[in-house]
Amino acid sequence: MIEFLLRNRQAPGDILMISAALRDLHLQYPGQFASDVFTHNRESVWAHNPYVTDLDPGKVRNINLKYSGPIRRSDTAGKHFVTAFHETLGQQLGIPIDITEIRGDIYFTEEERANPLIEGNYWVTVAGGKTDIATKIWGSHRYQEVVDQLRGEIAFVQVGGGAERRRPRHLHSPLDGTVELLGKTSFRQLMRLILHAKGVLCGVTCGMHLAACVNIPCVVIAGGREPPTWERYDQAAWRHEGLEPPVDLVEHTFIETMGELQCCLKKGCWKSHLGGEPRKRNGVDPNCLHLAEGTPKCLAMITPEAVVEAIRAYKTPTSCIEDLKINLVPEKSSPEPPREISNEKTVIEASERKGTMLERTGPPTICVVLYGTYTQLHQRCINSVLKNTQPDKYKLIVGCNEVAQSTLDWLESELSRSGVNHHILVEPTNTYKYPLMRRMFQLVDTDWLVWFDDDSWINNNPDWLQTLAAFFHPGGKSGYHCFGKKYYYHLKNGQIKWVKAAKWYRGKPFRQNKGHDTVDFCTGGFWAASAAVLKALDWPDPRIKHNGGDIMLGAALYQNDVGIQQVIIPGILISDHKRRGYQEVHPGIIS
Repeated sequence: MIEFLLRNRQAPGDILMISAALRDLHLQYPGQFASDVFTHNRESVWAHNPYVTDLDPGKVRNINLKYSGPIRRSDTAGKHFVTAFHETLGQQLGIPIDITEIRGDIYFTEEERANPLIEGNYWVTVAGGKTDIATKIWGSHRYQEVVDQLRGEIAFVQVGGGAERRRPRHLHSPLDGTVELLGKTSFRQLMRLILHAKGVLCGVTCGMHLAACVNIPCVVIAGGREPPTWERYDQAAWRHEGLEPPVDLVEHTFIETMGELQCCLKKGCWKSHLGGEPRKRNGVDPNCLHLAEGTPKCLAMITPEAVVEAIRAYKTPTSCIEDLKINLVPEKSSPEPPREISNEKTVIEASERKGTMLERTGPPTICVVLYGTYTQLHQRCINSVLKNTQPDKYKLIVGCNEVAQSTLDWLESELSRSGVNHHILVEPTNTYKYPLMRRMFQLVDTDWLVWFDDDSWINNNPDWLQTLAAFFHPGGKSGYHCFGKKYYYHLKNGQIKWVKAAKWYRGKPFRQNKGHDTVDFCTGGFWAASAAVLKALDWPDPRIKHNGGDIMLGAALYQNDVGIQQVIIPGILISDHKRRGYQEVHPGIIS
């Protein structure tokens, strides 16, 4: 008998696809394999699974299971996502694995089937998503319209951001008129909620895959990011693999807009981030630039009315939330302990939420620098902060560097009416970005701060500050942190000497990348950091004038063992204007 351990650190939806491959391996080759798994949510997804055996990881073959090949062919092959791990596991084992069902393989006890966590007729909705794939998020205001239109017909239970671990990278806004369980369920409880639900409303996410596992209706708001054949659960997916669909198969309603825009005319775009400056990942720019109100156009084209119609078409029993009996006890558990120590370092300490994130962190100071005679640009930035942020949740410092009088007049009038605690610094001549930043930081009296250049702004996301606050954990064991869109930079010629001359230099060797001393940093157009750390560094370094301060901040943080965390928040558009102002080489470079 061949023994092996499958390893995968991907999201729960991916893990459900692995469960199908493991099922079909054992059905096709009975008695020939003993298998174990090491994944997220192991004790939930794999509970009672007859194909999982406790094995010693040090004594059996370990297989890191991925599916890069199948996903690259997804636009042309016509195969469903559930088949991906059949191919890659078969390749690892050197055998073909034939699929038997187009759905994952999960198991429930008789007690779980007999005792619903919520009694009554309800739909589960996942109305948010992960910020690292923000292009899947339809928008909470649209979900709210669906809930409002179906009030009295459909009772919704809202889930997301499970209790196994804190999820600062998940964006879920509470919906009025729902049973709101955000962050209050373990993954096993989520599975049980969907087991007894009448349907699921979500984007392309784990809820869709769980609905297919238990064969209930699902309305999926998909847009044009991924090919429908890759994700849609319907009879065609079964027949494509030569399978006869079950007579009781409940097909999903997959609302997609493929072919309606140039960006998804013939295939899915597979973009993951919203707006921002172009960048490359595996040779491809992951930024979606076709936005409508901060949402990809392919999703914004889908109306709440179309979603309501799709839900009503299933003709599930009607109910309202007052009819439901809640038996679920919200969980506050820590992560399910893995059976071995992971080598991955935890960047953010898990801590129990007490009230909202901002109640835990305290309000930040938002610092905005304005430059030059670009009044409309200044208004876009400042208005976006005022529009998307509650006035009592932050302090505001605006640095005005050689701005037009029209900017000053408008700014003083607008901020006086806003109710925001604010301070305006004015430099009549160009003092450069970082000297003005030093003056601004001297006025900061909050625990943390957020920085905006004037060409960065918030495009319709009133939850942006709550999302950002979830990353800031004052006093955590992992130290203070800096957050933003993360890049790396190879230090050049005189920059090493410049760094070594700094007061914050601690003699720590920089990490190596392709033979270069390398610095991780957050792009300077939008970032957040602990005010105490910046004060300890005496930041900005007084030698910096205009360019390269973001890179050198990365160097200073690294030298002082302060971690930088990648944070990409939907609707934050960074450096969204052509470059202006004074040009200079980066600090330390010999021109």
